[in-house]
Amino acid sequence: MKNTFMFIAFILSMSAFGQQQIPNGSFENWAGGDTLNPDGWFSLNVITQDYPTYGTTRTSDAYDGAYALKLVSGKVDATPFGFPMIDTTAIAGLGNLTPQGPQEGIPFTDRPQKLTFYYKYSPGIYPVGIVDTGQVSVKFKLQGSGIGEGIMKFYGNAVTQYTYAEILINWWNQDTPDSLEIGITSSTTGFSHCEVCDFANQIGSELIIDKMEFVYPSGINVPIGVGNLTTIYPNPASDIINLNINKANNADMTLNIYNVIGTLVKSEILEQNQQQINIEDLSNGIYIVEIKNKEWTEKKKLIIQK
Repeated sequence: MKNTFMFIAFILSMSAFGQQQIPNGSFENWAGGDTLNPDGWFSLNVITQDYPTYGTTRTSDAYDGAYALKLVSGKVDATPFGFPMIDTTAIAGLGNLTPQGPQEGIPFTDRPQKLTFYYKYSPGIYPVGIVDTGQVSVKFKLQGSGIGEGIMKFYGNAVTQYTYAEILINWWNQDTPDSLEIGITSSTTGFSHCEVCDFANQIGSELIIDKMEFVYPSGINVPIGVGNLTTIYPNPASDIINLNINKANNADMTLNIYNVIGTLVKSEILEQNQQQINIEDLSNGIYIVEIKNKEWTEKKKLIIQK
């Protein structure tokens, strides 16, 4: 039990280094001329009719700092730009808006546990009979394919006071992402195309978001005797790792490999002077290699990249 606690503490303390956060997650920084946008985020303000009554706007009704993000659903018409779409929504997404459409996502190489934020929400009232839905979604990708995501929807009664929310990230494998996408919408029931040209969502649905940030595992730093007795190379590795153990007593050694959530994924009894371990069966990701015998234990971080 003691060894398990010490290992978990080691994993948690390691995760505190290099943790990436959401750029401008408290929406303090804005830029633009006739249509303001939060730095690092894109909107549909340039094609939103009656902006800034509707659209992606800055509000001083903030939970944290001076400003918050305010989305108010209004009519969006993309037909002048060659896209056959009319909708009623407001959006904010990480990335850029280009003449070819939204360029979603930013480079990102960490694995957070959850996305947290504070929000207010009130549904619109027109047209009558439509149940509108706001949404915050987060997705992690590797080479264009999703490897983890989370989502939260808003509908029903108004939330008039700032309320804490969190979205747990569902990771589908142990891979390390290369990009992050976050989308925030005040309405997301669907699109109306120009051959129909009616409203898909409610006019005036309002979603306010502030202090958006990732939460990573955190814990107490517990000394566990990590030193320089063992060298592992190459690192990153793809199929084979080499061991160089600088210790007089190398008898009765065990090698354990754990993934980032502490699950044992590989274990071997090391033979005397064994120098190579086959890791072809492990997926891309970050691992902890533990080498121990009755007298000493050492743990090393290993990156597998194929």
